[in-house]
Amino acid sequence: MVPTLIYDAHCRLCESTKDWVGRWGRHRQIRFLHYEDPQAYALQPDLAGVEYLDAFRFIDNEGRAWVGAQGVLQLLRVLPLGRPIAWILCFPGAYRLVKRVYGWVARNRYRMFGRVGN
Repeated sequence: MVPTLIYDAHCRLCESTKDWVGRWGRHRQIRFLHYEDPQAYALQPDLAGVEYLDAFRFIDNEGRAWVGAQGVLQLLRVLPLGRPIAWILCFPGAYRLVKRVYGWVARNRYRMFGRVGN
């Protein structure tokens, strides 16, 4: 299975992050799917009928799904030189901070960065 990032294509920050990850992992195969894409539903059936994505999903090459801050750590592990960063972020205090910051940004992303097409 190809590692897959399921993201919110309506969110400017999410679109920018997707582009950045695509450039960073240009030699790695990572598939990007908008959460409303039928292929995303096939991987994550709970996305059907969701109005907005509260956190991105990362599906690893074994088909396991990781959400939000956990997804960040798993995504880093497949990116070039991302493993050392993921390792540092796994320390208890660092991970708690990543989780809090991720949650706050995710909840406020439209207000802070806007919507695509607006």
